[in-house]
Amino acid sequence: KGTSSKSKKVENEDGTSSDVIVVNNDYNNITISKTDMATTKELPGASLKICYAITEEEADDTGDDTTNTDTTADETLEEDTSEEEEDEYTSTEMIIDKETGECISAILADGTRAEWTSGTTPHQVKGLPAGTYYLVEKIAPNGYSTAEAIKFIMNADGTLTDINGKSLANNKIVMKDAPLKDVKTGILTIIITSIICLATIGIGSYTYLKNLDKPKKTENNN
Repeated sequence: KGTSSKSKKVENEDGTSSDVIVVNNDYNNITISKTDMATTKELPGASLKICYAITEEEADDTGDDTTNTDTTADETLEEDTSEEEEDEYTSTEMIIDKETGECISAILADGTRAEWTSGTTPHQVKGLPAGTYYLVEKIAPNGYSTAEAIKFIMNADGTLTDINGKSLANNKIVMKDAPLKDVKTGILTIIITSIICLATIGIGSYTYLKNLDKPKKTENNN
């Protein structure tokens, strides 16, 4: 990522026209796509945020006992290791707001926080400072399970990579949600299979024991 440009015509004072190059700064911009795992279509209604990841330096620093909900990527917060203050979408890998128990969303170049609700088209995040982050799904759309957080790195040159250093094409991250019916179907299959196995074992045991009793009955009759 860097800059893009295009030309357009402008009118001069003497009535003539000139070509002017218009430069658009796309620095540190990324695209977030929230999709249905089965259909790959954009999935509206998910509550998403980009949260600060804990760096090695921050993990080593345990002397700061303050909570700052307006922290920047350069400021350090003590890692919260209390299970009671965490929930299903936060972890000790993220910087946690101790008052809310939620991970702290990143502040963009325009001063707003990287939080949004997904729509029918991919979401554009502009002006994300260089650093290590997590893409977090706070609330999944109705009928879907919450996706696992995705860790990524915004480099100083405006390019996006995963935690292994692999470049993400077009500075794009895709987060997929699985329909709950798929999850329930999987659980139901396990339950049904377990019941069938138990029933088979029970019938086999009954038949075996019944066969053991037959010789005894024959001896008694004689």
